[in-house]
Amino acid sequence: MPRGFRISARIDEDQNLIVFNISGDIDSQALVDKWIETYAGLEKPWLYDRLLDYRRADGLVDVNELERFAVWWEARTRGVKYSLKAAIIVNNPLDARRVHTVDGLFPHDIRESFGSLDDALTWLQENKARRACG
Repeated sequence: MPRGFRISARIDEDQNLIVFNISGDIDSQALVDKWIETYAGLEKPWLYDRLLDYRRADGLVDVNELERFAVWWEARTRGVKYSLKAAIIVNNPLDARRVHTVDGLFPHDIRESFGSLDDALTWLQENKARRACG
């Protein structure tokens, strides 16, 4: 029986970080809709690193939906020089390897996979002096 999909977003203004918690059977359209809704509410979304926690989620995000977000994101950040970190927490080595399959869609992201929240947060805190120019 499919588990209900849930996604929540928490914006940490002090750390310039958005934490997405994803659980249940992945609904790619709802996932991307939440990302867009969250980033659309920020004046300068490129200043925020990302933490995506998939440890309680099952399934894969549809590539067409990832491309939809990439197109939206590119339009939103056009003309802005930035670099952000994206920490993705997953449960297994196969999912960890999949993290880099979308690097071409998000050329300004520095993307890494992690097995624990602590490791992801430690990595996100490294080099915090690096901030967007826009």
